[in-house]
Amino acid sequence: MTGKERKYLKKKLKKLNKREKPSATPATPATPAKPATPATPAKPATPAKPDTPATLVVSKKKQKKQKKQEDLASFVGGIPKLVTDLAKLSFKVREKFPFGGKESHFQAAMESELQEDGYFVQHEVGEFYHYEKMNGEVIRLPHDIRSREDLLLPREKLIMELKALPKLAGKDHCQLLRYMEENRKNSDWGEKTIGLLINYGDNDVEVWYMFYKGSRPQRVRVMQKAIDPFTSFVDSFVC
Repeated sequence: MTGKERKYLKKKLKKLNKREKPSATPATPATPAKPATPATPAKPATPAKPDTPATLVVSKKKQKKQKKQEDLASFVGGIPKLVTDLAKLSFKVREKFPFGGKESHFQAAMESELQEDGYFVQHEVGEFYHYEKMNGEVIRLPHDIRSREDLLLPREKLIMELKALPKLAGKDHCQLLRYMEENRKNSDWGEKTIGLLINYGDNDVEVWYMFYKGSRPQRVRVMQKAIDPFTSFVDSFVC
């Protein structure tokens, strides 16, 4: 082979090599994008728990208490000055007995003070009890059965029942209500009848005002005020 032929072959081989070599490095394929994470579904709202019997009882108690507060607010605005004056007087009378006393003591003292203030007062007023029979006939109970009203202000249509107890009970309220009912039904007082239940207790003075709304009696406590203990008025020594 001549020198010219060798040169020719070298050129051919170079050209062939250039054709087989890629002109550029192939691009790296793009990484496929990750699929989006699906959103976590929102938790369904917790349904409200149905009211249990205990919850309903508490709710009813709250409603009852609120109604009582509203009623009391209306009562306070409608309490006669006579009633508030007598409640204050009853406390002042109790203060005159630093070592306590019996019901009769407080009754006599209240009677005297009321007379001093210009009231016409009656005490231990006996009223016959009436009874409506099953056939509708109203009779006076036999055997001289009467009520005994501690103090009566007839011009004011007011009955006062006085007590000297450690604490009032339901029967004490009922006693005054019986007297009031007797006067409402069987006198010309009717539904204008009012009453005061006053307790000269060991530790406080408690006063309840009773009146009528239509034919139904109403009551409201107008005072429960603590008194000074008897130890405030005596020196004590322990050996």
